[in-house]
Amino acid sequence: MTIDSQAVIQALIKMELLEEAARQREKPPPCVIAISRETGVCGRTFGKKLAKTLGVPLYDRELLNAIAEASGVDPIDLESLDERLSGLRPNWLENLIARKSLLAQSYRKNLINTVLGIGQSGGVIVGRGATFLLQDCPQCLRLRIVGSVDLRARNYAHVHDLEVGEARQKILEMDKERGGFVRELTGRDPHDAHGYDLVLNVDGLSEAARLDLILRASKDKPCAITGPGEG
Repeated sequence: MTIDSQAVIQALIKMELLEEAARQREKPPPCVIAISRETGVCGRTFGKKLAKTLGVPLYDRELLNAIAEASGVDPIDLESLDERLSGLRPNWLENLIARKSLLAQSYRKNLINTVLGIGQSGGVIVGRGATFLLQDCPQCLRLRIVGSVDLRARNYAHVHDLEVGEARQKILEMDKERGGFVRELTGRDPHDAHGYDLVLNVDGLSEAARLDLILRASKDKPCAITGPGEG
């Protein structure tokens, strides 16, 4: 009886592919952390350290660039809308003439699609309503970072070289814009603690303590921590 060597090879390859597919199905998905933050808590800086610790990408300004690419528009155009969609309402006629209403619709659609995609591929997402967009993502830890106005104003003043009084006014304005954005995009109130797995106050915890709490919480999610924080 003659053995068909090619058929044997193909059968072995098929078996290996099936075994690899089974291993991939058993492998937990990468971790996802969605951060909602008050202005002045240094959310991007902390998100960057958290992403490095977990071994996943950071999405903040990078997310806006990805949306711009998907939308086929200039990132500068999208920047005027980023976390500020509610600000379009008072000037709806002017915005319609200037095509900003259509741009806002494109931004919404591509933001939602991009965030949902990251929910499957893993990463740390700062802002953009991601905590509510990923509420049904089992591997996503939904985090809220808050702090006193005084501390946040001092942080913002230091980073942006402003007087503390000016920084205080600025962070309150930005909090209002971001809150309106989240409510318009998701229909949820960003101040509602029930929308998060974990709420951290920057006044009472060191950065090391915050990282430790988040990593502990992440381990309760069905995801794989691939960075130095593992174990």
